[in-house]
Amino acid sequence: MLPFTWPRSPAVACTMAGLVLSACSLNVPSSAPILSTPVSPPSAAPSTPSPPPAPVVPDSPATAPPPCAEEERAVDRVVGRQLEAFSRDDYRAAFALASRSFRTSTDLPGFRAIITTDYPQVANSVSHELIECRRIAPGAVAAIVSVTGADNVTVDLAYRFVREEGQWRIDGATTVRRVTSPMV
Repeated sequence: MLPFTWPRSPAVACTMAGLVLSACSLNVPSSAPILSTPVSPPSAAPSTPSPPPAPVVPDSPATAPPPCAEEERAVDRVVGRQLEAFSRDDYRAAFALASRSFRTSTDLPGFRAIITTDYPQVANSVSHELIECRRIAPGAVAAIVSVTGADNVTVDLAYRFVREEGQWRIDGATTVRRVTSPMV
């Protein structure tokens, strides 16, 4: 496992932070308290404004999500299986590795169109490498994966995985940045 550096780049930090924040809605019952301490109603007496809260620093150990050493190998295998399915032009098998919520939000022809149009390196990959992995909630993991396409272009993708029925499923992915491009 490679050490996690937070942030690796501004784009990666923002994407990982977005994945972490999006996980806040996972598996949280509607009756769960939003705040851990009660908030008192405002008093009638004027008060001096309190200073703004200190900014959250993404590379602070207190704010970084925990690593996902246990899940790392499993989610890497899921990515590998999906990339292999794409390379065989088996979009049905690739789609089956997506989460229930993702499969509900799009159909197979739409999924194929998204991959072939927006993610050509994913559709025609020659290799991939899991770079970073973090547990963002119980049953949810965020990972940065480098994918090199047949065109020799490497892109970093931020993936979100959820655990469903004992299996890790891809809940979404987005390009973080283009790493290398072919020689001209």
